[in-house]
Amino acid sequence: QKFVPISNYDDYQPFIDEIAKGKPSVLTNSRVTNLVPTSGTSGFNKFIPYTSETTTEFNYALNVWMHSLYKEFPKLSKGKAFWLISPAGKKPHFVSVIPVGFKSDDSYFGKIGRLLISKVMVLPSEIQSISDANSNLYLSCLYLLNCSDLNLISVWNPTYLGGLLKFIVTNKTMLVNSIRTGTVTYPIDDEGNGNHNFSILKDEKRAKQIESLIVVGNIENTSWEKVWPNLQLISCWTDAWAAGAIPRLQRLFKNTTIQGKGLLATEGVVSIPVMGYYLPAYFSHFIEFVDTENQQIKLLSELEIGKTYEIIITTGSGLYRYNLNDLVKVTSYYNKLPSLKFLGKSNNVSDLVGEKLSEIVVSTVLNKVKTENNLHCEVIFLSPCTVDNQSFYTLYTDNKSISSKISKEIDKELNQVFYY
Repeated sequence: QKFVPISNYDDYQPFIDEIAKGKPSVLTNSRVTNLVPTSGTSGFNKFIPYTSETTTEFNYALNVWMHSLYKEFPKLSKGKAFWLISPAGKKPHFVSVIPVGFKSDDSYFGKIGRLLISKVMVLPSEIQSISDANSNLYLSCLYLLNCSDLNLISVWNPTYLGGLLKFIVTNKTMLVNSIRTGTVTYPIDDEGNGNHNFSILKDEKRAKQIESLIVVGNIENTSWEKVWPNLQLISCWTDAWAAGAIPRLQRLFKNTTIQGKGLLATEGVVSIPVMGYYLPAYFSHFIEFVDTENQQIKLLSELEIGKTYEIIITTGSGLYRYNLNDLVKVTSYYNKLPSLKFLGKSNNVSDLVGEKLSEIVVSTVLNKVKTENNLHCEVIFLSPCTVDNQSFYTLYTDNKSISSKISKEIDKELNQVFYY
């Protein structure tokens, strides 16, 4: 702490460029095996170096989570699981002699983890190579629907699961016919050639069952828990902006447990879900906490319930006192470890005319207004706008029946922010 300053990605960019050219021992003496892309807060891509130490650190956290998961939900071992770790999309262009990204999502897990997951995975690992979003959606929904003994769905954002369900009710006929005939009919590469060898087993009984349960164009009236009667758990983000999508998910899956992910970033693991708590992954990385009230650096043993902290991590990737710009709040303690609730990004601030609206404030206000007015919407956000030198915020939502009364309530809540 005395000799190493707090850093951000911009500090590492020139070193990562050197790593990409093949130069060894730049940030660490360990060999960099992959440069893993992620989005930057500024909108540009970041490329995080991964070493064998990085993989080991992730494994420490993921193994504890998996052990806790199967201990708390023992029936998970008796069925299949839909795991989505990396979103579909083209890999960002980055000239590098080091491989960019992973060939398969299971690369985040160790050998034992990969072996266990391979036995229960619904999706074939080759789906990772499909960059076209619609083709990826079709394949994901096809394998998802064809699985009658599904008991775990693991995605990042709950809205992605909502997108899968929407694709299913919109394309019911095509998906049912694919299962009935055992054929993959969608063009599944960028040129529409369909040259990947994906296949499913012909299952007329499953096709007939799905056909009777899915209501075309209507997610709410489809009996999803009958489509997957053994579904035990949905694992996804539940905090910050993702919190707004959880009530709808709970309505659609009334008898299924929804578990939050904790705070996992491409750069490292901060917290994992264990028995209803979100415990720090102190066995993976060295984690420091910046008290947002006085900017003092705290260690794990010094955290206080009710306080908010910004996360600083040091990892085996060669990231030293790296500022994740993530804010967490200590909500409780479990076995002398603090439970950390993710609040949002510390550096996401809109400032058109000096109002300084943070992501956390806007998220809190929108979720409050939604709850108080029993609003059913999966998408809701504010967009800063300036037209003819007049600055304002526009409310966007997928709820077509929303009234001007809601806008006024949001504006009233935001007026409690001093500069707003």
